[in-house]
Amino acid sequence: KKLSAVAGLLLVATFAAAQTATVLTGPFDEALAKAKKENKLVLIDFYSVAEGLQLLVQQFYDNPKYAEFLNANVVLYRAVRGDKNGDAVYERFKINATPTDLFVD
Repeated sequence: KKLSAVAGLLLVATFAAAQTATVLTGPFDEALAKAKKENKLVLIDFYSVAEGLQLLVQQFYDNPKYAEFLNANVVLYRAVRGDKNGDAVYERFKINATPTDLFVD
C-alpha cells in the first residue's frame, strides 16, 4: 500500500514538472544556438529576484497552458540580475527595468 502511494506521488510530481516552461539560464549563446537548431525565437525573460517577480513566473511560465505553448514555440532564457550570465545579457540589450520580455532571433 505504501509503495503504491509513493509511486502515485512520483507520478504526480513527474506530471507537474512536465507542465512548467523549460528555462535556460546559462550562457546566452547556448540559448541562441538551441533556438537556431530548433528554428525558434529566443524569449528572454529579464528577471530580478529583488523585485518580487515570482508571481509573474507562477501565473505565466509555470501555468501549464502557457508552458506548453512556450516549450513548443520558443527557447525561453531567463536573464537573472546579479548573475554573471544574466548581467551580460542585461548589458547586451541595454535593459534597465524589469519585468521585461524580449524576443530575439
